[in-house]
Amino acid sequence: MKTIKALFLSSLAVFMAASPAAAGDCEVCIKVLDEVRGTLSKKEQKDKPSIESAMGTYCKRTDLGPRERKICYYIDPIKRDVAHPFS
Repeated sequence: MKTIKALFLSSLAVFMAASPAAAGDCEVCIKVLDEVRGTLSKKEQKDKPSIESAMGTYCKRTDLGPRERKICYYIDPIKRDVAHPFS
């Protein structure tokens, strides 16, 4: 489980570091994280509990497509770790 978590986090960090999405990148991952980031103020982007809350709020939306729901499925158990690169 720790290996999967580490692999996901390192992949996520690489995706977040790349400004434009290059061919082969996870466009859905980038889209989800950008939409979560768009709901946060500058101050909230530095506060991990606010980021975790925004991720939870985003993932509870009923208008998400199957790909976005799948990303939320993987992000939900590790929200705190995913929130770290944001802040």
